[in-house]
This record gives sequence, C-alpha cells and structure tokens, in this order.
Amino acid sequence: MVLLKKVDNSDPGTTDIVGGNDWDKLADYYNNIDVSESPTINNDTSYRQDKLQIRNSANTFGHKYRSLASAARTITIPDTDLTIPTNLDSLSDTTITSPAIGALLYYNGSAWIVKQKGTAGQYFKTNATGSDAGWETDPSVSVTLDNLQDVVNSSPSRGDVLEYDGTDWRNVPQPWFNYKSGTWFATADTTAYGLLGTALTLTGAPTTALTRDATYGIAREFTDSGTTTYGLIQTTAFYRFQWNSKVRILSTTSATTNARWWFGFASTASALSTANPLNVLSGVMIGVTADTDTNYQVIHNDGTGASVLDSTMVTRLGTTDPPTEFEIQLNTNGTASIRVNGNLTNTISTELPTTSTDLFLHITGQRIGGSNKKFAAYKVFVSSL
Repeated sequence: MVLLKKVDNSDPGTTDIVGGNDWDKLADYYNNIDVSESPTINNDTSYRQDKLQIRNSANTFGHKYRSLASAARTITIPDTDLTIPTNLDSLSDTTITSPAIGALLYYNGSAWIVKQKGTAGQYFKTNATGSDAGWETDPSVSVTLDNLQDVVNSSPSRGDVLEYDGTDWRNVPQPWFNYKSGTWFATADTTAYGLLGTALTLTGAPTTALTRDATYGIAREFTDSGTTTYGLIQTTAFYRFQWNSKVRILSTTSATTNARWWFGFASTASALSTANPLNVLSGVMIGVTADTDTNYQVIHNDGTGASVLDSTMVTRLGTTDPPTEFEIQLNTNGTASIRVNGNLTNTISTELPTTSTDLFLHITGQRIGGSNKKFAAYKVFVSSL
C-alpha cells in the first residue's frame, strides 16, 4: 500500500490511501491504456477538462464530460449501471423497424416509429387533428370531374353535356342536338310556328291586337272580354323535368290593380284562376296573384295542398314599362332555375312536380275587378327533349 501526500506552503497536507495496483491503473487510465478493471478512488476526485470519460461494456465508446460554465461543476454518477444508447433503436420511446432509404421518423401519438417512404409521385399528407398522416397520391395525377366540388355527375351517358343550374354543374342526360325547340312570334297569334309542332289554344276569347315597340319590336296584346281567364295554353304535354324543359317569354303585364298574370308550366290544360293558381296541381310558374303583389312571384307546387309563393323577384311592372324576359328551366336533377333578363334570381328545390310529371304551357291573365285588363307578349321560346 502506498501513502500519497500533497504538501504545499500553506496546506498541512491531505492523505488518500491508494493501492499500488490502483495507482498503476490510474496511470494507465490517464494515458489511455486499456485496463481490465477500473481503478478505485475512495474520495471525491477532480478532473481536468475532458479527462473524465465513460466507456461502454465493450470498452470501445468514450464520452467526455466537460464544463461549459466558467465555474467548476460537480458530476454525480448513480450507483446503478450507466447505459448510454448507441443508436435510435436503443431509446425507450422509439420503435425502429427495418428502415429503408427515404424512411421518416414519425411520432404516432405514443412513440417514434418508422414511416417508410411512399411510392413514386406520392406526397406526405397531414390530416385532421388526432388523425394519422400518411402518403397520398397527388390529386393532380388522377383528377376527374367527380372530384370537383361544384360538379354533380350522375350516371353520365354518351353525349351528355354539363349545364350550370345556379349552384352546381350537372350532366344533362341527352345532348343539346336532340332537343326540340320552337318559338312563338307575336304576329302568329295562335299559330304554332314551330312551337314543338302544336298550336297554342286561345282561351277566354280575348281581344288580340298587334302593337309595335321601337326597341323590342312587335307584341300581341291580349285583352279580356269579361271572362275570368284569358290568354294562351298549349294543350299538349311536351314538358317534364326529366326532359330538361325550358320556356322563355318577353312580356309586359297589365295595370297593377285588379289583375293577375301567370306564365309557365302546370299539370293541367284547363285555364287557371284565383290567387292560388296551382292549388292541388303540380307546376312551376312566374306571375302576380293579387293586387298586393309588388314583386313578381315564383309559384310552385308538387300536386298537394296550396301553391307556394316565393316573392323574391323583380318589381312588378306595368304596360308602360319596358318588357321583361322571364325564363323557367326545369332541371333533370329535379330543381327549377328562374332567370329574369338573363340573370339567375331563384333556384327552387322543394314543392315541385316529380321529374316524370307531364306539364302544359300557360300564358294567361285574369281580371279580378274594374275595367278590362290586358297583357302583351313579344315572343315565346320553348325547348324540351
């Protein structure tokens, strides 16, 4: 046994007891010479910078401890074995399973795991909070009409086209060149002139006369002859929702008192009347139903109960005002689009005829008091499959 004593001018000295073999081991240790056993030091020991190292069981890994602060630091090593991880898989919160080139380390909520790379062209997509992320195919690679949010593509057939219904683009089941269409001109009175091959029936025996507007051309005025309902009805049912039927009329109405006026589709070929023209009938129409109406209304019904009146259209006009172009489009998806002077004003989706209900064209007015009433029609355009 060797006694080592440190002596200086002011310190009486301290003595540590170190065995001879231990001293050799310490010397070997500080000279980086491997030894089979660790040297034993009984008391606290101070080391110069970088001199304290920890080696693994294979005696191949060294970790140097150094103080990054200006003051001395004390390092306490626990009594239990100190294991320093050698790779990611040695950590307790990682699960590394056969990583391939391009793999990612990904936290799944409980541990870090390997997320293998996706296939060529894929991208890593994050999903909603709490959901797993993963590789996804770039949508630009396989985008279709069905992927678009504003397209409703229902069982398309060859030759279909997309038509905008005011909300979505929808496929029309037949191409436009299969449509039958026709136009009634004011000069024709009740003659068909290609209006789907049938004449319009004059109802209520009104007096008719031609007038001319410098801007809009010739119109035919229909004036009641003391009967309740007067105007034109097409008594053949050429119109259905499933046929994508449409009607457009350029017209002016009579005075705004003691007069009603309707134009559009109804499930009867008989003349309409009263403020509830589609009562227990199916149809879609535009018109005014009472003296109190300050706006045109969309009148619609599914064949049960009273008509539904949507008073959200343009202000009602008189015969001295410019004519207005109205359009009713029966869409194959069962909705109806209403346009005024080319602008979409209403899209109706409830209280409508079934898509297979036969409908008739009505362009009629009704006097409900006072002197004779009249309305003027410049032209009528219809189309249907």
